[in-house]
Amino acid sequence: MGFTTRRNTNVKDFPVSTGLTSDEARRRLEKFGPNAVPDTALHPLRRALTKFWAPVPWMLKAAIVLEMPNAWRIGALTIAGVFMGVSELVFCTGVLAFAKFRLELGIEALRTLAFVVIVFGNQATTYTNRERRRLGSARPSLWLLGSSVVDVLIASTLAICGIAMTPLPLFVVGGILVAAVVFGFILDFAKVPVFNRLRIA
Repeated sequence: MGFTTRRNTNVKDFPVSTGLTSDEARRRLEKFGPNAVPDTALHPLRRALTKFWAPVPWMLKAAIVLEMPNAWRIGALTIAGVFMGVSELVFCTGVLAFAKFRLELGIEALRTLAFVVIVFGNQATTYTNRERRRLGSARPSLWLLGSSVVDVLIASTLAICGIAMTPLPLFVVGGILVAAVVFGFILDFAKVPVFNRLRIA
């Protein structure tokens, strides 16, 4: 099977070495216009703003405005969050200072200790943050208890066995766990007056 080609007689041939002459290029520019596609894309900032100019975003904004003053109490919740965060920071700093000046641990051991303190301290604040009232006013779910046990076991195993970090003695890790439990009860005792003052209890 053969193929035949038909030559377009409307297009003039020009030598590759010379190309179009200036007169021919000017004539084609006047007839066909510039060889360019107009840029119709929106500016990135304008494209981002259009995402907020739709029915669903406006409904969400209206819901936020209506609910924020009565239900969210952003200012009070922010102060409560700062109080809980600073409390955990004081706990972690105190444990690290005790390990540095009383136990005389080196810098590598202190890094492991910082990891363990943060994990155990987060567990303590998790249980105090989940309830605005006293710690035992609501029973935690089995999922929360199970995840806490797994979290503590993983962190303790890594620290005691020295996996990817400097190992710590068992009594040090156990002491941090006991300190975290005590810290949780103290924080739970201190948070209730603060939450009552902020009217979020």
